Amino acid sequence: MRDYNYDVLRAYALERIEELKEDPQSFNQLLRDQEIHFVLFNEDYYICYTNEAIEWMGSHSWECIERVKEYEEFNFGEVTTDLSSPMHVVNMYAYIIGEEILQDLDLQPMEEEGEEEGDASEPEPEPEPEPEPVKKSETVLLEGKEAEEYILKRWGIIDKETMKKIYTGFTVSEEVEE
Repeated sequence: MRDYNYDVLRAYALERIEELKEDPQSFNQLLRDQEIHFVLFNEDYYICYTNEAIEWMGSHSWECIERVKEYEEFNFGEVTTDLSSPMHVVNMYAYIIGEEILQDLDLQPMEEEGEEEGDASEPEPEPEPEPEPVKKSETVLLEGKEAEEYILKRWGIIDKETMKKIYTGFTVSEEVEE
């Protein structure tokens, strides 16, 4: 037996997925980052108004409340959704059923422009991002191994004076050129 309004939520998800597929690269990135569920069911409210939420739940409001309550107690150890708010209950219920819908759909990446069918070559690994520069006048307190790694990463050098600072702990203040 399917959950209440499963088919309605599935149709909503499929419609939104088609919109997202208009940009294959972004769609694939959402799949890689496992952010598709967030975008579909958490980035924006599924239902925004109390009366709309009451109508949507109809005579199934207790079923929806119970599902939200069980989910949150199991996953978070407590109920955090305001169960007195129909809008919050419906949006959390949609979030929960959305997880099941996406598991059932088993979405796969799309072929992007420039890719040829049957091209079995491995994608090149993305280069490691460079460390972000320290903000102007940012103070960083480091000691021991953490300090050594910081110096190696920032300056790539270690001299006697630097090593002395590493073993005694120090403060690094660095200005970044614009």
